Amino acid sequence: MRIHVLKRCKELPGVTKSEIDSKKRLLAECIHHIEKDTGAKCPPVIVSPCLFFSQKAGKIFFGGAATAPLEIKDKTIVIVTLPTLLHFDKDVILGILAEEFLHYTYFIASWIKGKPPPPEDKDKQHKPQLWFKNPHIIKCYHKAQKQKQTPQQFLKIKQDWQRKGGPISNGTELKPQRIDKLFIPRDIQRKLAQKKLI
Repeated sequence: MRIHVLKRCKELPGVTKSEIDSKKRLLAECIHHIEKDTGAKCPPVIVSPCLFFSQKAGKIFFGGAATAPLEIKDKTIVIVTLPTLLHFDKDVILGILAEEFLHYTYFIASWIKGKPPPPEDKDKQHKPQLWFKNPHIIKCYHKAQKQKQTPQQFLKIKQDWQRKGGPISNGTELKPQRIDKLFIPRDIQRKLAQKKLI
């Protein structure tokens, strides 16, 4: 398991080192829960200093699964935003990571089968029951989903992050790159085959 906190996270005037260290430990605990429950390793998790805000959709993205835009060994990563980690409690963060894990496994299955992801308006993740046995993780997943339906929550996170001097991105770093550059972990490929998802 690897967590990469991007350097700029530690340079923001409104965020302390102790806050980042505390949330990094919490993130490690959440990843451990997911790996233990699924029997599969999570890809590296990047903590981005950016708040991903879609002007067009008028909403915030808490994170994403993508092929790596960074110089790291593995080609597939999960990105979680620092404002997400600072704003939410452990249950919601676990739920967000669970969702990104489901996106990650869905993308890997699509790439193995040689199929492009569905259009933007279609769901791009596996159902939580396909991967998670622990009812607490499924409960946290649904709790995180409810957060997305609260415009007031989006606005508060955005305003808080701007006050801390944090950067805002349109999330272009989440867009998948070419499929032939993808590194597919063996354990995920084996699990997908066992679940008849490929």
